[in-house]
Order: sequence, then C-alpha cells, then structure tokens
Amino acid sequence: MSLLLRSEEAQQVNAKRKSPSLGRPSYYNADIGGNFEISEDFEAVLILLQPSIKQEILQVLNVQPPTSSRTVKRDQLLAECLEADDANLTAMHEELYGESQSIGNIISRLQSDPRFLEVSEVGMLIKDLQLNREESEVKRGRVFNDLVFNNLQRIRLNEEGASKRAQKQRESWKRVLVEYK
Repeated sequence: MSLLLRSEEAQQVNAKRKSPSLGRPSYYNADIGGNFEISEDFEAVLILLQPSIKQEILQVLNVQPPTSSRTVKRDQLLAECLEADDANLTAMHEELYGESQSIGNIISRLQSDPRFLEVSEVGMLIKDLQLNREESEVKRGRVFNDLVFNNLQRIRLNEEGASKRAQKQRESWKRVLVEYK
C-alpha cells in the first residue's frame, strides 16, 4: 500500500477493510474490457471518504442515462441505413466518375485535331462541355463527402459501443461505493 495514512486513519481502514478471504470488490475497466479488484489504496480511500461525498458520487453516477433497447434498435437501424446509403453513394460516385471521364474523352478528341481548334464554335462547345465536366466533378466531390460523413457516423456508432462499456464501468463503481457506505 503506497497511500500514507495517519495512525488513526490506519486503524479506521484496518477495522473496515474487507476480509482477505472474501476479497475486495471489483470494478469494470472500460478501456481494457475486464473486471479488476480495487486496490488496497482505493479501498482505504473509500473507507476514509465521508459518507456524504460517497452519496454525492453515487448521485452523479446515477445521472448518466442508461442505454435503452430503443437506443440500440435506433443504432442498428442507422447502421443499416448507412450501409444502404453507402451502396447508393458508391454507385453514384462511379457513375459521376464515368460521366466526367466520358466528357473528358470527348473534349480530348475535339482537341486532337488542331484544325478543329481553329473553328471558334469548337472552342465554345469545348467550354460548355468543360462546364458539364466540372459540374460532374463537383457532384462527385459532394458524394465523396457524403461517403466520408457516413464513415464518421459509423465511427460514432462504434464509439457509442464504447460508451456502453463506459456505462458498465460506471455501474461497477456504484456497486463498489455501496459496499463501503
């Protein structure tokens, strides 16, 4: 034990310490994903904390909203929608890429014969085709941004899974605190 205690604190801690045969209570570590017995130092802290402080901690921990089955269903539905949306967006992205390439090929063919470029209308036509190509590229960029946004949404959903682990950790702290009321 590395927590330095005054003699009266040490007596208080020793009198209320859990029996070694029963072991100390455990908490859930969300980062590691496992249960761990509280340390001797933390046990001493819990014993020495004023009951009012422990009660306040419990109240704060109780404020966290529980994950409901409705939230889980909502997240599952969102994940399904993102997956379907990704398929549509990917198809649109490929279609816009093909459209842009096709227009680029037409422009290249028009520019391939220097004699055509001497005709003013060809220059005007190329300029108008280039506007269509640029519009396709802008649309493609927007679709790409939507794909990135969907990916960020999926990351958020995964982090919410992590928040479920964090909730499990908070619940475990409540159990530990109650044992040292």
